[in-house]
Amino acid sequence: MGHWKDIAMELNDDKKDSSLASILGITSDELSQLVYEIESDTGNDDMVYGYRVEFSDSSPKNILSKIKRLEDGCRVNLDLWELEGGNEE
Repeated sequence: MGHWKDIAMELNDDKKDSSLASILGITSDELSQLVYEIESDTGNDDMVYGYRVEFSDSSPKNILSKIKRLEDGCRVNLDLWELEGGNEE
């Protein structure tokens, strides 16, 4: 890839990370210290109905304890619009 395309992709990733951190109620720096995967909740009809952020057991517990909506100490379920930048209305 070209240099400018790499920069644009990096800025887009930074914006997504900042948005996810805000949704979770933590800072971007705290998010960067976590080990996580974002998975889609897909129905039998192949439609995406939401997302699930799964945190690794190796993630710092002091940061995990700050996360809003944390379930079972390792996951947060998100509505479709939250990660896709839309609004709920």
